[in-house]
Amino acid sequence: MRCDDCERTATQISESHSYCSRCFTRRFSTMTVDGVKMGVTDGFKAVLEKNGLGREEGESMSAWSARCKAWVRETSFGNMIKGIT
Repeated sequence: MRCDDCERTATQISESHSYCSRCFTRRFSTMTVDGVKMGVTDGFKAVLEKNGLGREEGESMSAWSARCKAWVRETSFGNMIKGIT
């Protein structure tokens, strides 16, 4: 069975819809950031921007990724996983 939105393999299937995990998450998953409920895509973007990690104009994907990785390495989580990555 295929996703109703994008034609990937459906993983979330009911009588009314069939969605892949990605489309299901975009449609139905929410998170709260600073007391505001929003979709996960907007929520993750808000958290990144709040931490100074929003993608800057003209910044390549690889440069943005490297900047985010460097930031994480300086956090307590980064210290915890240093031996793993």
